[in-house]
Amino acid sequence: MRFAQLLYGKVVDIQEAESKAQLALVFDPSTYWIDITGMDCKVGYVTQFVDGYGIVFVDPLAPIEPIMPNSVDEAQNIKKLQLSKEFEKRRDMIRFIEVTPQVLAIDGSITEPAIVYGFDCAPKDIINFMAAFTPLLIAQSGSVTYKVWLDSNIKGIVELDYTEMQKAYNEVRFSQMEAYAWYESMKTTIEGCTTIEEVEAITW
Repeated sequence: MRFAQLLYGKVVDIQEAESKAQLALVFDPSTYWIDITGMDCKVGYVTQFVDGYGIVFVDPLAPIEPIMPNSVDEAQNIKKLQLSKEFEKRRDMIRFIEVTPQVLAIDGSITEPAIVYGFDCAPKDIINFMAAFTPLLIAQSGSVTYKVWLDSNIKGIVELDYTEMQKAYNEVRFSQMEAYAWYESMKTTIEGCTTIEEVEAITW
């Protein structure tokens, strides 16, 4: 077996051994090794993300050739990997939510502007949100301090009451469910293709 040692995404050493455990007897046990058996990898190569394939090793001095599918199944797998990446981006995107609507006077003028905050929506952020929201949800009242985006560049800690947290919860959940529905629809479309050309024609 062949193993590569990586440092900041660059291959700095390659060794042959029966296992990583054997390497740990010779090198510092904390050294990170990755199995490259059967892969085209040399010292000096770097890791690079290739859309549809994930992390690959490439010669930084050589041009990268696009990976062309050889069958419909392969084309579908590549497209579904691309779809998963786009879905995660849509699911996890920051959502700016009007937690408190603006207040209008009788003449239609604005007496109090709407309050809009941005909420992080990656899985770990949803866990944090629910930890803050659950006590309010059980009590159906109260408030909590929570870190939000005050604008597209600045984050800050604000106090949100039950109604405001409920508004954020509902809108994030609805938006993420739309992303899930879109993903399943696109996946069905990809799986229904019968030629490579049909698969590659799918865009979003």
